[in-house]
Amino acid sequence: MTAIERTRYNFGTKDKCFDIISRIIELQESLRHKIIPQHVHGHKDRLTNQFTVPEQLNIEMDSKANKFVSEAIRQEFIPPIQLPEANYGIPIISIQQEGVTSRLEPSLCQFAAHEDAKQWWIKTGRVNAQTWDAINWTTVKQTLSTTTFARKRFIIKWVTNTHPTGMRMKMMRMRESPICPRCLQAEESLSHVIRCPHAHNTRIWQRSLRTFDSKLRRIGTDPDIIRAFTLALLQWRLQDPNQQTLPVHVNNYVLDACKTQNEIGWTQFITGLWSIKWAECQQRYYKYTKKRNSGQRWSSKASSYLWDAIQLHWNHRNSFMYRSETTDDAIGNEELLFACQLELDFGPLDLDEVLHGYFDTDIDTLEDERTQDIIAWFSTIRRAREESGFVYHNHDRISASPRRRDGLRMDPRYRKDTSST
Repeated sequence: MTAIERTRYNFGTKDKCFDIISRIIELQESLRHKIIPQHVHGHKDRLTNQFTVPEQLNIEMDSKANKFVSEAIRQEFIPPIQLPEANYGIPIISIQQEGVTSRLEPSLCQFAAHEDAKQWWIKTGRVNAQTWDAINWTTVKQTLSTTTFARKRFIIKWVTNTHPTGMRMKMMRMRESPICPRCLQAEESLSHVIRCPHAHNTRIWQRSLRTFDSKLRRIGTDPDIIRAFTLALLQWRLQDPNQQTLPVHVNNYVLDACKTQNEIGWTQFITGLWSIKWAECQQRYYKYTKKRNSGQRWSSKASSYLWDAIQLHWNHRNSFMYRSETTDDAIGNEELLFACQLELDFGPLDLDEVLHGYFDTDIDTLEDERTQDIIAWFSTIRRAREESGFVYHNHDRISASPRRRDGLRMDPRYRKDTSST
């Protein structure tokens, strides 16, 4: 319909598929009659056996198209990247014997900058020349093109290592120490933001894995792929320097994809650099389950799910770095749950026996309660423990804003000293 309605006066190389549409326009102009588009309701054969001529032609065309697609899938047909040469339509521009069939301007920019971008990524160490062609760059492109502007900016800053981590701020001489503000043990890199052993960060990681698993199952992922992903992510967080993910009891295609991803790297996998073979494995599974979904589209969705988890960890890290009144509620809730888990770990100890019943719960049950009920539980236990003379270490204390919200005493000896972070 788009091609029929276009003319050479409102169509150019900035449009998608200009090579195909330009030929349709010129063929249309060569006709002696004018083509007038007519809307025809589809799938009428499911409702009645009486058709108009346009409806009958539409049904025949749809049937032939389905047969063509089925045969192409059966024979694993790969469509050509460009139309063959012809003496009509807009001429096809070729660069290094590869035709430009998409929008001309961005295509030219891509051809011109491709090699420079490749060498820059190799120089920065994110990829290497041997695995460049094994990476599914279409997944990267689709993930970025289908996300929001804010998420796109977050991803770009992450992969270019420009987020203000401890190591980067120390390098820029804007901080004296690169130590992680949560665990106070290791230098804070982007990788450490996810791997940080802080108790609450570990809970976020476990929750992220469960969420990632459920989302993959929801989009019909091959169970063997889910098994491989789970094993790889668990090993990656353990910081195994020689990580080689080779799961057992999976099909050979998934095992081969794991081997290729081992060469690319699992840190790169988490940040969107997936092996081409993952999409191929999922496409085979879709074909086996007789689904017409796209393995490439699946790859883009699954990659975006991992970025959800990464941003969750980054937001939690920021809650320890940048506290203000405007972010008090969001930050306070995270700190509140962490403090509740701490109190549960301490147990009743020397508290009055009347308070022992408060510990007949767990953190998951508390998290499902209303915020005011969680605050009431925590403030009761923390106030009683502080009045009993129990000594909290600085990293176990609660900072000023959440203490004020939870109704706790504001004496300096009870508040967390955030100047060291």
